[in-house]
Amino acid sequence: MPIVTLYLNHQTKSLIVSIVIWFIFMLTTCLLTFLTLNELKRYLDWIIAIHCCCIVSLAFFINPSIVILFVFLTFYLPIYFFNVLSRLILVSYFVSLFAIMLLTCVLFKALIVYVIIIECILIASFIINYKNEEKHVLEQRIQHQEQQINTLLAEQERQRIAQDLHDTLGHVFASIAIKSELAQNLIASQPHQSKVQMEDIQTISKDTLNQVRRIVDHVKWITFESEVERMEQLLLQANVQFKVNGTELLKHCSIQKQTTLAMILREAMNNVIKHSKADCVILSIKEHKRMVEIVIQDNGAMLKDANVTLKSIAERVNTLNGNLKVVTSDSGLKLLIWVQKGELA
Repeated sequence: MPIVTLYLNHQTKSLIVSIVIWFIFMLTTCLLTFLTLNELKRYLDWIIAIHCCCIVSLAFFINPSIVILFVFLTFYLPIYFFNVLSRLILVSYFVSLFAIMLLTCVLFKALIVYVIIIECILIASFIINYKNEEKHVLEQRIQHQEQQINTLLAEQERQRIAQDLHDTLGHVFASIAIKSELAQNLIASQPHQSKVQMEDIQTISKDTLNQVRRIVDHVKWITFESEVERMEQLLLQANVQFKVNGTELLKHCSIQKQTTLAMILREAMNNVIKHSKADCVILSIKEHKRMVEIVIQDNGAMLKDANVTLKSIAERVNTLNGNLKVVTSDSGLKLLIWVQKGELA
């Protein structure tokens, strides 16, 4: 223990001062360890500043090897206080390390190599811990955004199905109720007319059943145009401008192929919101002699590993026997998709 050194050297005044400083140091350590962030938030900056001053003072009264005490803050600050790291906290940490280095150069030259090595390790560890925590926080934010996107898409789909069922079944049940009542009133006096009304009810019921089946099928299959409309609403909420051209060229495609194209578009838009930080996306569809060309372009940040990020899009394009070209640059990301017309029928 460092204070034992002072006792053995019979430095009474330094011993008393060091004991007081050591007590304050241990008190701040306990506060940082056992209190929650909400309990510390108001005084956190000053507690850490005092903690750093105690280490510098101990380095002066004992020797600079005490710099090893910064190990606690090196690992504790980036991990537990990442979101509240203020300028005062960072200044306290790095200025204290610099002060101990300066003290070593002036009064304890024999320890200069030791202090340099320890401080380099501390600073490197602090930066690594900070970067790791920053990455962890970013991953959590992306995961939260993905959950919001999925929730929004699910809510939009729920509203669409509810509206379709309301439009389909609302007037049907009203018609059945009216015709049932009319058939009941006619069954005694005009049985033939009553039979006609019952046959109408049967016809309406069969037609409605077919319509409900089509609605259920549409839950599984998505038209490309409807997906464009949903993505337009989604990007609008994300403050991203969406320019569309040529979607009518895909109306003749089978519903299965449209669903695959819709999934490609959805994945591309999700990447725009999660990774690119773009404020404008352009969807352009052109028809050539034997091919359909689909271009999705944004003005966001360049993807570091586009091939990994866009893997699912590439797989969907392959199911259409199409070709995908990814062009990345400082001006944004461009996806070029070519599909034979025959593959979209």
